[in-house]
Amino acid sequence: VDLWQVTSGQQTHAVNLQMHTCGCRKWDLSGIPCNHAISAINKAKRKPEDYVSKFFKKEIYLAAYEPMIYPVPGEHDWTRTPGPDIDPPAFK
Repeated sequence: VDLWQVTSGQQTHAVNLQMHTCGCRKWDLSGIPCNHAISAINKAKRKPEDYVSKFFKKEIYLAAYEPMIYPVPGEHDWTRTPGPDIDPPAFK
């Protein structure tokens, strides 16, 4: 069962475990299960960590920082170009 109705105080929220959505929209917006979703996940005897967005997983984090990022040299090391200097606009 992937559709749940979770009551919290006076509020009732629809939780869809397959679509990773909740009526409160916190899970939809953050990618991390809200307390309503965690209640449904626990009731379904599943693990909440299986429902966290892949962007919060260690493998994705490490892959994002895998390529070497070299520091930008100081302005004194910049190569001058033959074109004119570009000034900021006169008005914002």
